[in-house]
Amino acid sequence: MGESYKILGGIGYILSLIPFINFIGGILAGIGWLGLGKKTGDGVFKATGVLMIISSILGLGLLIAVFSTMGAMPTVGSPEEIMGILAGLTVTLIIIGCVAAVIGIVMFILQVVSFFRAGKKFNNGAFKAAGWLSIVFVLLAIIGVVILIVAVFSIAGGAPEEQLGLSLIGSIGMIVLGLVLGVIVNILAAVGFFTLKVEVAPLPPATYPYYQPPPPPLPSYQFLH
Repeated sequence: MGESYKILGGIGYILSLIPFINFIGGILAGIGWLGLGKKTGDGVFKATGVLMIISSILGLGLLIAVFSTMGAMPTVGSPEEIMGILAGLTVTLIIIGCVAAVIGIVMFILQVVSFFRAGKKFNNGAFKAAGWLSIVFVLLAIIGVVILIVAVFSIAGGAPEEQLGLSLIGSIGMIVLGLVLGVIVNILAAVGFFTLKVEVAPLPPATYPYYQPPPPPLPSYQFLH
C-alpha cells in the first residue's frame, strides 16, 4: 500500500463532513487506519479501521434500504401492501440500527484510543488534539441529554413551561457546540494523516554463523594377524 493510506485517511475524514458522502469517507478513513496498522503492526489501528469500514457499510446499506423502500411506495396499490412494506422496513431499520449502534460505540472508543496512540507514537499534535476534543464532544453530548431529561421530568412534575424552554435552548446549544467540535475533530484527524511521519525500525542485518571446518577423520587401526 506504500504511503497511500495517509492520503486515503485524510481524504476520508474530509469526506466524512459531507452528508450522504460521509459513508464513503468513513470507508476511506477506515482504510487509512487499517493501512497504518499494517505498516506498524499495531492491532488497535487495525481494529479501528475494520470497525470504521463495517459501520460505514452498514450505514450505507441502511440509507439504500430506506430510499429503495420509499421509491417502491408509489407502485403499491392497497393499504395492506403499504403496511407490509412499512413493517418490513421498520424491522430492517431496527436490526441494522441496533447492530450499527453497538459497532459505532466500540468504533468511537477505539478511534479515540487510536488518536492518542498515534499522537504519542508518532509525536503528532493533530491526532492528540483530536483525541482530547473527542472526549469533550462526548461530555457535551452527555450534558445535553441530561439537561433535556431533567427538563422533561420537571415539566411532568408541575414545573413551569418556561423552564422547559430554557432547558431546550441549553440542550440545543450543547448539540450545536458538539457538532462544531465534531467538525474540528474530523479536520484535525485529516491533518494528522496528511502530516503523519511513520518511522519503521529497519530489519537487523543478516548474520551468518562462523565457518566451522569439518571434524578430522577418525584414525584407522590395522590389526596384525
